[in-house]
Amino acid sequence: MNVRLALALAAAFCFLVAPATARSEGEEAPEGPTDAEGCKDHRAVPRYPGQVIVECDAKEFDAAEMPLAAEGCGADKVERLEGKMSLVRYQNPEKVSALQIVRNYERALKASGYQLLLRTRSNCNDGFEWVTARLRQKGSETWVSIRSEQGADTELRVVEVQALEQKVEIDAAGMLAEIERTGHVAVYGILFATGKFTIRPDSEPVLRQIVTLLQDNPALKLRVEGHTDDVGTPAANLKLSKERAASVKAWLVKAGIAGARLAAEGYGATRPIAGNDGDEGRAKNRRVELVKI
Repeated sequence: MNVRLALALAAAFCFLVAPATARSEGEEAPEGPTDAEGCKDHRAVPRYPGQVIVECDAKEFDAAEMPLAAEGCGADKVERLEGKMSLVRYQNPEKVSALQIVRNYERALKASGYQLLLRTRSNCNDGFEWVTARLRQKGSETWVSIRSEQGADTELRVVEVQALEQKVEIDAAGMLAEIERTGHVAVYGILFATGKFTIRPDSEPVLRQIVTLLQDNPALKLRVEGHTDDVGTPAANLKLSKERAASVKAWLVKAGIAGARLAAEGYGATRPIAGNDGDEGRAKNRRVELVKI
């Protein structure tokens, strides 16, 4: 999240909540509950004064479901997101209502440019307030969900949407083993500019493994297949998949592989291997496959 934006959100929040009572110099902090060991506030969303962290979790990359509609005690409609995930659970201060807490968060988020996607109130248990907001800015997307239960705790969940950084790539030996077993292999490390067939420079390690595969197996011939998800029109997806397959073939030929050993074809979104109703499934469908011919 943009640092300037985080500071703006913190400032907005501070103006909306009642400030904590100041202590004179040298005065010891009053005894009371302390934050759970190793936990701290999310860098972009400060706590309501008097809250104490009882639980936290953070993952570099994970999936989370953010509520878009809620009835009863749970969410009826969610958006499944992937990216950097943070969760902080606070014990609420006494004599402060869940409404007061969530209303402060809601106003602070709106003041910092967030779009409100959910605002609901439920009588489930002792009653809770729930708000979900989203910020889109310069190609980044951040979601915040705050659920506060009357007389209990407040759960803050933040998801900074991002694609998985590919850290484990299949090598030439792994590709050959899968081709020998099934006749084809899906390759996910070949990346393209969004909506284009230009191969990104960070795809080179995987492409080099394909070169090694073909050099080590001179009798092997492959068809490079391009596949997309279903976002966009069928005609556009088909055209893009064909162009991307052709780009991969051209790269391999330039790297020294005989063009006669390679074919290229695209199938758009017509051959999915997962559902297209969520980010995870769409990511699996966006792939290059190598098929033995």
